[in-house]
Amino acid sequence: TLINSQEIVVETYQVKGEKKHGTRKLFNNQGKISQEEKYKNGFLTGTKKFYDAAGNIQLSEDYNYFPKEERSLLHGKQKKYSNGVLISEITYKKNNKEGAFKTYSPKGQLTEKGTYQENLKVGKYTTYDHEGKLNRKENYIVIGPKNKDEGVGNEKKEIINQPTRRSVLHGKCMYYTQGKLTKSVHYKEGVIDGLLTEYYFQPTHVLRLKEEYKDGKRHGKYERYRSNGNLEQKGVFYQEIEV
Repeated sequence: TLINSQEIVVETYQVKGEKKHGTRKLFNNQGKISQEEKYKNGFLTGTKKFYDAAGNIQLSEDYNYFPKEERSLLHGKQKKYSNGVLISEITYKKNNKEGAFKTYSPKGQLTEKGTYQENLKVGKYTTYDHEGKLNRKENYIVIGPKNKDEGVGNEKKEIINQPTRRSVLHGKCMYYTQGKLTKSVHYKEGVIDGLLTEYYFQPTHVLRLKEEYKDGKRHGKYERYRSNGNLEQKGVFYQEIEV
């Protein structure tokens, strides 16, 4: 136990031999807990928690000790709070974002959810507005080389100017206004490729625009409609050149 000059306990911990083993707690100048963590044989193991001046939890993180790395790593859930309300939840694997994540408003309303793979967004990703209505539905894939070497064994060579791995849109993505579908786009490895459609917000589900894309450029048939549903214009694009 450590006590400051005002005779306030600022730290308590347990030891086994000469190593920390058990619960360690830190306190602020008012004597309220500010941090809590657990050790096993000198290494951080279990849930680590941080608190604000009022004693509300701000952050909790799960740690495990890995003998191969000879250190403790963030492994499990990381949860962030605002005034005691959960606002973020992310899954980690050995210090990397890996698995499901969710974000909430200060009032506890879900605002986004998705999945990470090696710190990159992958799979379905959904966001919501402040009323909890759909805002977007997207799908991501990871592209780019996984390693910076190529070849086998001693013949491995470093690739110069190699693009980094990144998360990009892929497949059908839909966008909403106040929960109503207003746009649908098809992506291929981060580039618009396929059908793009837009809808009027009012009246609901009335088609406004329909265009075909190839490799990020307008290519193919397009149609534009008035809000009453009547066709306004149609034509064909060839690599964005109207024909």
